[in-house]
Amino acid sequence: MRPAHRAGSQESGRWRPVATRRRRLLALAQIAAAALVAGCESASTLAVHINVDHRASPFDSPVAISVSGLEPGERITLSASATGCSGLTWVSNDAFTADSSGNVDPANEAPTSGSYQGKQTMGLLWSLTPRVAFTHDETMCVPSGGLSVSVVAEVKGQPRASITLTRLATAIGVREQELRPSTAGFYGDYFAPRPGSVIRPGVVIFGGSEGGLSTATEAGLLASHGYPTLALAYFGEPGLPQTLQKVPLEYFATALRWLAQQPGVDGRRLVVDGVSRGSEAALLLGVDFPQLVHAVIALVPDDVALCGIVPAVGVRSRCAGPAWTLGGNALPYTNEFGNPYPADQPEAVIQVEHIRGPILLDCGGDDLVWPSCSFEGAIQQRLNAANFAFTHELFTYTDAGHGVGYSVPYDPTFVVADGGTSATTELAREDFWPMQLAFLAAIP
Repeated sequence: MRPAHRAGSQESGRWRPVATRRRRLLALAQIAAAALVAGCESASTLAVHINVDHRASPFDSPVAISVSGLEPGERITLSASATGCSGLTWVSNDAFTADSSGNVDPANEAPTSGSYQGKQTMGLLWSLTPRVAFTHDETMCVPSGGLSVSVVAEVKGQPRASITLTRLATAIGVREQELRPSTAGFYGDYFAPRPGSVIRPGVVIFGGSEGGLSTATEAGLLASHGYPTLALAYFGEPGLPQTLQKVPLEYFATALRWLAQQPGVDGRRLVVDGVSRGSEAALLLGVDFPQLVHAVIALVPDDVALCGIVPAVGVRSRCAGPAWTLGGNALPYTNEFGNPYPADQPEAVIQVEHIRGPILLDCGGDDLVWPSCSFEGAIQQRLNAANFAFTHELFTYTDAGHGVGYSVPYDPTFVVADGGTSATTELAREDFWPMQLAFLAAIP
């Protein structure tokens, strides 16, 4: 900037020496230069952005995350953290190198190190793992109002940009209703699509030997896609048996009849959706209540009625009589865990050919809980031998573990004992979830 005055200037009625003024101008110039540098550093910090296509999005939908405003070749760490409804915090950290334009796009660039490998749009989110150590598999519990995820971009350990994402467990307008044994005769949470939705099949969905109400996330998302869904517990909650023993199939039938009466539910198209030990109940309901069950989804299934189980201190849960009853009588069961063709009780094999509607199955080839793909193969063989008249779709995921039965994609899962890896289970879920939605849409 050109000086506003000549070499000498008058101040306070007298002249200031030129040399003194030059020293002052030099000092001012140095201060200005320092301020300019500081201003550029501030501008650089502000120029780094975490870009997302949706700040709030359904849990089962991908969200594109990228970073811009970096120096070409600059190394950056992207981290994410979220706290589930159980209070457990999950974290992920992945290192990247900015491209020639100063951008990082995980959809087109694999991390150089971190929580996952390969080019994956949602890797930062599905690879979240518990901050504390676990000795068993753990799936994130998603709050009903949605999951808040903090994403931070760091350079040399210093935060340069951050953003908060909301992953929604239910779409706007979906209504949740708690139902308990004292009033409804069963323990569940019902998710109804927004008012005015078209009449759709109703779904009753339940989990496996973990007990409790473990399928609320899936239920909320199915309702978000327009399917009225009841997440049902059948043991391990107040007012229910505390162990998987002598659970009456009539209990599920009560829930199905209630669902059939709800607005927006097509009572002629009721679906049971069971995971793991819950797959037994789903298949048995299809066999024994053909007028009530019109389609069956059985995920990481077995083809037999296994024994009931009770926890045993220091050892694996042990067999304890029948798991299921009908009309007050125990259904035939086997103690041969993992055998599709049990010799101790051949009648324990579920007669799936008597189901009067379409069937959807999936399995993990690396399932370490039980050989779900062998069970699935035995079910298919039985259906084919009977010339089963309805659609039966079977999906086999060779590298996935038992966790593929909980089919919501992008749901972080920490894998220890169920087989597969977090990555192989996630890829299987991403493939299967649209198939499950398509199956529901095609129910006649």
